[in-house]
Amino acid sequence: EIPESAVTEASEALARALAATGGLSSSDQRTEFDGLAFAAALLNELPAEQGDALLDRVSQQDASIATRVREAMFTFEDLLRIEQRQMGPLLRAVQSEVLVMALQTAGEDLRAHLFGALSQRAAQTLKEDLAASKPRRISEVEAAQRQIVEAATRLAAEGQINMPPRGEG
Repeated sequence: EIPESAVTEASEALARALAATGGLSSSDQRTEFDGLAFAAALLNELPAEQGDALLDRVSQQDASIATRVREAMFTFEDLLRIEQRQMGPLLRAVQSEVLVMALQTAGEDLRAHLFGALSQRAAQTLKEDLAASKPRRISEVEAAQRQIVEAATRLAAEGQINMPPRGEG
């Protein structure tokens, strides 16, 4: 028998994951459902050990799907969830050219968050580099953003930065 509290918790997690990915549309029109984002949102609701174990099992069946889900679990925009004072090691670990390229499509909130983690002089230099940079292909920008996310994940695994707990948004 399953405790009622466990059913309620699972139901709420499923509803949050569906809502985050457009699966709970209130309109009569069908919206496109993003299964990858749904899987990532659902895994983000699980405790880290359970989510990692599930991803390991998925990886045994299809490593490319597991990789794509892992990438969707923490995105470039999620850097906003890392405290500004924690950003120093990450910004030092990434080449400035990569950061400039990654910021080309970033929202103003994320840009301000990253600039705020730098000294005034470094932030001003980065802003000038960004203003002077030529537009890049989206694939290049996304690759730069993935490189920064991978660096954040690696630094978190090494204990150099604290990633926000899963499920916090």
